[in-house]
Amino acid sequence: GAAVGTALILVGALDPLVHTLPIDGVCDYVLPDAARAAWAPMVCARIGLAFVFLQSVHYAAWLRLVPEAMRPRPGMRGFVGGLRALEVDLTRVGVVALAILAAGLVLAGAFDATWARATYLSLASFHAYLELAFLGRWLAGASAR
Repeated sequence: GAAVGTALILVGALDPLVHTLPIDGVCDYVLPDAARAAWAPMVCARIGLAFVFLQSVHYAAWLRLVPEAMRPRPGMRGFVGGLRALEVDLTRVGVVALAILAAGLVLAGAFDATWARATYLSLASFHAYLELAFLGRWLAGASAR
């Protein structure tokens, strides 16, 4: 699904949609200046849209699909159930601290969006290494079998 969606975006099947989106900011974030200067604006827009699409697939998998697959009971969990499960993982103090941090970052973003984005990205950057560690553990387990 993700490969098909990405291919459709990159070959231009969704170009009519691209014209309706404010994609320039995403392109500025995703692509270096040299690429934006050398490539046609539509190519840059397609890459920007593909980035957004793949990020949504990535987060849907890790935040919704994987946790749901690990649940002992079938069916989707509601908000309150998800909050309770988060409390089991992080404790109530951890959930409150996370909520305060998130609210503070949103509030800071109202005053300095660039700083807030940089702070969020620095806080979130560890997760790529966490995913690589999980991949390594999974591969090690698969090769041991």
